Order: sequence, then C-alpha cells, then structure tokens
Amino acid sequence: MGSNLSAMVVTHLVLELRFQGKKLRGFTCKLTRSAHSLLLENSWSIMKQVLLPYLVFGLGMMAAGMVMDEVQDSNQWFILYNKFHNPQK
Repeated sequence: MGSNLSAMVVTHLVLELRFQGKKLRGFTCKLTRSAHSLLLENSWSIMKQVLLPYLVFGLGMMAAGMVMDEVQDSNQWFILYNKFHNPQK
C-alpha cells in the first residue's frame, strides 16, 4: 500500500490593464508558479503590506488613549456607575 503524497502548486497571477479613457489599450500578464506551496517574498514586499494596518491600529489606540485620558476624571462616569449599580426603585 503506497501513500499518495500530492504536491501543492501555488500560482500567482499579476494582471496589469492599461486604459486610455474607457478603452483598453494593452495589458501585461505575469504568471509565477511555485511547487513548494509558498511564494517567496522579500522583506520590502511584506513591509509594504503590513505597515499601513499597523500604523492605523497604532493611531487608533493613541486616539482612544487620549479620549480616555480626558474622560476618566469627568463626573459622567460616576453618574453612569450609580445609575446602573444603585438603581432607585
């Protein structure tokens, strides 16, 4: 009894369309196939894909911290806490 080991082949297709106005004037097609189930990427390519989400996440966390810094000492937290934890019947 033999084992069936099938190799995964990854195909990466890059298609570039060139328009002039609304008319297609040309295209470029680049096909990359890898039999090792992964496409090699350099560090610059990975950085371009990851940098923007991390920057947006960091700015969002910074903005949330600034808002919480302004709000934490306000009287509104005390009012909301008392409203939900000590309901008046």
